[in-house]
Formats: sequence, C-alpha cells, structure tokens
Amino acid sequence: RVIDDFRYPFRDRLDVYEFTENQFFVKPNNFVINQYKDSDIVLMNDDIEIIDDHWLCNLFDAAYISPFIGAAGGKILSADRKISEAGGEMYKNGRGRNLGRGAEADSPEFNFQRYVGFVSGCLLYMKRSAIEQCGMLDEDFHPMYYEDVAWQYTLHMAGLKTIYEPSCTVIHREGSTAGTDVNSGMKRFQEINRSKFLEKFSGINIEEYNHQ
Repeated sequence: RVIDDFRYPFRDRLDVYEFTENQFFVKPNNFVINQYKDSDIVLMNDDIEIIDDHWLCNLFDAAYISPFIGAAGGKILSADRKISEAGGEMYKNGRGRNLGRGAEADSPEFNFQRYVGFVSGCLLYMKRSAIEQCGMLDEDFHPMYYEDVAWQYTLHMAGLKTIYEPSCTVIHREGSTAGTDVNSGMKRFQEINRSKFLEKFSGINIEEYNHQ
C-alpha cells in the first residue's frame, strides 16, 4: 500500500495496484512476485521506517556475495531504538526466536554479517533465482504469518541460505497493523499458521538449518 499523498510526486516511477478488498500479506505479495518475473523482490511492511539511506544497496550487496544465498534482511529496531530482531531461528515446536531482541542497536555481537535461520518478512529481500527454484510464498498461510519463515526454510532445504546484513537498519512499529492479541483479529492467524508450519515441515529437523 502506498499512501496517496506520497505517491503522486513519484507517480512516473511507481506501479500502483489497488485491490477492491484487503488481501493482507500473502496473496498481494505473490501477485507482485508474479508480476515482475525478471526482478528480485523486496517485501516491506507498511509499519516500518527506513532510517538508512543505503539500505537497498546494502541488502543487494549482501544477497549477491554468494550464489548460495536466496534471501537477505536487515537489523530491525523497535520504537525505542533497541533491537527487535537481528535475524532469527526456528524450533521444532514451530516457535521462533528473534536474535538480539532487547539489545542495544550497536551491540557488537549483532553488528556483523552472518547466515541465520530467517529474517522477518517486514523487510525481506527475495532473489529471483531463489523464487524460480523454490516458488513463491505458500498461500496455505493466507492471510498472513509464517509465510516468510516457511519460504526461507524451504530455501534452506534446497541448499540456499538467508543472510543478515546489519548495515541495513529499519524501525518496525510491531503490532501497529495487525495488533498484538493472538486471540483476536488478524493476530489470531499466528497460532493457526503455526500449526500449518508444523504440518508442512513434519518429519524435518528444521533446527539444523538455524546455524548454516
């Protein structure tokens, strides 16, 4: 979604697609992925704030340091400018852990480039070669939650990696779009889709892909 007041100065450089109803995350992103078949894709939430002028160049450079990289993401800060996520890892119960959560943004242990289990779909660089090899987002996870993680672990099973690039930094106002109560609203799909994630990767030790 592009805010109307913002898009007009850049209308010659933007392709704007309007849907008659809210399709949330998975389906509209797959629409765009399918629309631009010759391009890499960057997924971005509408509740993030870019604070790094070179964020896209940094993500691109990280994604292309190796042909075995399929996805890249940056350092996600919370509103208080502490780390919300510096990459993440998944466990056999279908729950994940955001690495670095609560740490200071300049903590040295979270300020070097490395491979991780996943990066958040709030800012996810998807290489076209990885999409061609492993497909788009799994629409079984419609409307939202776990589709980004499932896609990356599908990549890992195909021998591709996710890289964390700390020089790309954004602020994520987590919950401002979908809320924070897992028992109501769109947030309830977090638990629903956790079950789908477990079913999709049943019999697979996904934890072995956390430390590539």
